[in-house]
Amino acid sequence: MASTLNTPLFNGITADEEHLLLTNPKWFRVRQFDSKETLVEKGQLATSLFVILQGEALVVIDAKTKFTLVVGDVFGEVSFSQPDKLRTASVFALNDLHVAEMQFRAITEL
Repeated sequence: MASTLNTPLFNGITADEEHLLLTNPKWFRVRQFDSKETLVEKGQLATSLFVILQGEALVVIDAKTKFTLVVGDVFGEVSFSQPDKLRTASVFALNDLHVAEMQFRAITEL
């Protein structure tokens, strides 16, 4: 599994800092989803964001496919600015998917 936070959100962090983030459950929790498994559902409370480490995910809004997320993509970032906002889309794994999940409360401690 690729474990690089290869996204502009984490530009500038060192390999040691990345390792610290990904191995400390206070900051990130690495999660695995099977193909077609639901990661988030529209209408859920948004309390975290996700970074795709391996695989692909599908974003669906009102039963319409909007786009595909790939390695390095971030989703659920609405929780950065409005932690009580509801999810605006559902996200499903297209294949074996690994994501790093970061809770909003951890972001305020960074």
